[in-house]
Amino acid sequence: MEPIFKALSSPARRLLLDSLFEDDGQTLGDLANRLEMTRFGAMKHLAVLEDATLVVTRRSGREKLHYLNPVPIRELSDRWIAKYAEPWLSALTSLKQELESNMTIATAEANGVPEGDRHLYQIFIRATPEQVWAGITDGALTKRYFHDTTIESTWQPGADVVYRNPDGSIAVEGEVLEATPHTRLAYTWHVLYNPAAAAEAPSRVTWELEPMGETTKLTMVHDRFPEASVVSPEVGPGWHPLLSSLKSLLETGEPLNLSTEASSAAATAGAKPEITKRQLQVLRLVAAGRTNGDIATELIISSRTVEKHISTLMTGLGVTTPAEAIRKATDLGLL
Repeated sequence: MEPIFKALSSPARRLLLDSLFEDDGQTLGDLANRLEMTRFGAMKHLAVLEDATLVVTRRSGREKLHYLNPVPIRELSDRWIAKYAEPWLSALTSLKQELESNMTIATAEANGVPEGDRHLYQIFIRATPEQVWAGITDGALTKRYFHDTTIESTWQPGADVVYRNPDGSIAVEGEVLEATPHTRLAYTWHVLYNPAAAAEAPSRVTWELEPMGETTKLTMVHDRFPEASVVSPEVGPGWHPLLSSLKSLLETGEPLNLSTEASSAAATAGAKPEITKRQLQVLRLVAAGRTNGDIATELIISSRTVEKHISTLMTGLGVTTPAEAIRKATDLGLL
């Protein structure tokens, strides 16, 4: 945890994170110019943020792009904040709002061709690459942390991939694009649990595993979404708690309980979470099948603000996807 606290202790580094939150996937020059820093100063601060894995980088042609990685903030929250206060109340802390509750969405360009949204995460797991690979590809393990779904595939290029629900229905289907055991895995991602998403072309999920001492550095990228994607905002907010749960499972033998204690306590007491009128407006439009862009236009707010409302709602309701938020809000009589 020390590198994270050190990285966050500097106002300049917090500004860099804020800038990446607002516009992910920036170059060193972009960040320096935007924050009126020298390139050398920005480079030094970014090195500290990279050491804490709060920022991860990817090459796009000759450019080096910087992305915000919220997973370490989630781990910090799980370890410290949830001990002393109800987890959903942490939404009142601006740092948690900015870095944990929101999706890392980046628009990257490769060879001058826009790729669309890109969700990029990185996490260090105290386990071997073989164990992490099993956590991703073994249905008995995914069932314990991945919304009770069992992943199935032969993991040969061209083979089918399915995430199967307990009732036998398929939540997500895809095709293996690349499989190098214990190193790299890529497959398409076609959502079936949402009719609007099911009509959309598949996106791509890529896992990269790199041994680093007694740990494995796991990088997950979800990209190649079509324009005005319904799936991107639907799946994005759920990835970093799932990765944290995978880490917990492999390191301790137990996954995280992704339903917050605060939500459970409120439900037991018959109380309703505190949700603003604006958040309910956003949720109603999401339930109606509207995209983030449509919602932003109708409510005269930015798409990023829409994403923040959705993420804060999910935190307050103790769920990890917009679909679950709709069901929970309906059950509580909020919709």
